[in-house]
Amino acid sequence: MLTRIALAALFLAPGAFAQTVSVGVGPSPAPIGGTVFASATNNFANQLMGIGACPWRIVDSNGIEVFDPNCSPGSFLLSPLGTIDFSWDQRDQNGLQVPPGDYVFEVATAGGFFAVDFEVGGLESNIFLQGTAAIGTAPFGFNGGRDIAISSPSNPGAIYGVFVSGSLGGGPTFCGMELPIALDSIALSALESQLINNAVGILDANGETVQAAFPIPDLMSLVGFEFHLAAMIFDVTASCPVIDITPAFSATIVAGLIG
Repeated sequence: MLTRIALAALFLAPGAFAQTVSVGVGPSPAPIGGTVFASATNNFANQLMGIGACPWRIVDSNGIEVFDPNCSPGSFLLSPLGTIDFSWDQRDQNGLQVPPGDYVFEVATAGGFFAVDFEVGGLESNIFLQGTAAIGTAPFGFNGGRDIAISSPSNPGAIYGVFVSGSLGGGPTFCGMELPIALDSIALSALESQLINNAVGILDANGETVQAAFPIPDLMSLVGFEFHLAAMIFDVTASCPVIDITPAFSATIVAGLIG
């Protein structure tokens, strides 16, 4: 399998190995039954990145293969700052849900081979930002900006709300659960300006969504700033409408285009 995914990554434009790629995996921990994404981002400024159409697999903590998508090798080009998301539904090669535990998402790209650890189980809901938090990504993503994946498989059709803050901890308590980020000046400004696109919406029939997006302006002054995302899950028919709150997802804004 490693030979095949390595070959898939070799369907590249000339000079592709000089490009820089990053791969993030999440949400982690991933709620049981939720989708796990490996987001590969082309951080190179001036060239397209060639990448294989099926260069990934899942192994367990002992390196034993759990899932191989078994698709035909191919290739396509990823624009600067562009991101491709490989998704896994937590099922093994026999179509069975994997048990809770530690796993590795292996991805072969033009920038090298990545083996990213992640966890399955232990949480009912979680959140993940797809792609690098790079300045100038406001136009990128289906909804403008980096897509935000929210997973809460036990709450299909529930309402979600996404919040962003510059501070961890100290958040208000709702229905006995604390928001893990503070409602600081950044959070309040983001709410007022509707900084997060589709910050409120409905989870799909699987209790998931990638409709929310975080547009990051092209401002060098933002480089190095750490921000934190969290989501609340609501059921307006419940006696207390906040039924779950995700942990915080933290990221630092980077320059992005480095070539």
